[in-house]
Amino acid sequence: MHPLDIFEILISKNKNTFLFNKIRKNDEFELIKEDFENYLIFGGYPEVILEKNIQLKKQILSNIKNTYLLKEVKDILGYKEIFEFENILKFLAINDGKILNKNSISMNFGIHNNKVKEIIEILEKTAILHVLHPYLKNKSKELIKSPKTYLFDLGFKNILIKNFNELSLRQDKGEIYENFILNILIKNGLDVKYWNYKKTYEMDFVVESEKGLIGFEIKSKLTSTKISKSIKKFIDENKPKKIYVLCENIDQKKEYKNCPIIFTNHLNIFKIIKNLEIK
Repeated sequence: MHPLDIFEILISKNKNTFLFNKIRKNDEFELIKEDFENYLIFGGYPEVILEKNIQLKKQILSNIKNTYLLKEVKDILGYKEIFEFENILKFLAINDGKILNKNSISMNFGIHNNKVKEIIEILEKTAILHVLHPYLKNKSKELIKSPKTYLFDLGFKNILIKNFNELSLRQDKGEIYENFILNILIKNGLDVKYWNYKKTYEMDFVVESEKGLIGFEIKSKLTSTKISKSIKKFIDENKPKKIYVLCENIDQKKEYKNCPIIFTNHLNIFKIIKNLEIK
């Protein structure tokens, strides 16, 4: 099961869910800014959400991590090298949203490539890790090209890397927002991929919908609505139906080669999914 998302958390609190019934301006989401930032730091495990004390939230997450490693991985799945397993899990948490290089992990930790593959598979099957494959026109190559990995729950990520700083102090703020958006897309049953062209141009997430190919570029704050080279290249190469640039501070619509590019708040993702009929 997926952890709760911010919409479900607000439902449980009977709090400001009306914000999700249409596309909203950035300043309208100030009403739930504190709830949203708490979610991005402590995640969506129910026991963590119900606890109000910050230190106890951290302790619960630590207990969840230890239970996963010692009970699920060691006792149930029979994986005995827990120290090795946890080190790789921490490495993946630190590199959340990065392209996975199994050979590099194998060399860094001194273990066989097949063992790295086994650990990744365990993490994926036990709903700890998303493995995201690249979007390619040649579909037969998608599964053999290097994937990206993201953790399912942000609280679980943060207990692994021991970082519960507020969002404004985080160097990985962009990756946190990416993680949030990806989890919402996947929770809605979507087949999400990423796009990387010659290691130079990128689109964070790509979804094929009933209305055509949709690209998602995830940012924190932007200083302008200048269309990036990556967005232009993605449009040139793939002729998408629409691009969403999800960010904290800009509400605007632009266009490039007849493709709408919509700058809007991350929290509009719930309404975007519903409007696009991409389930």
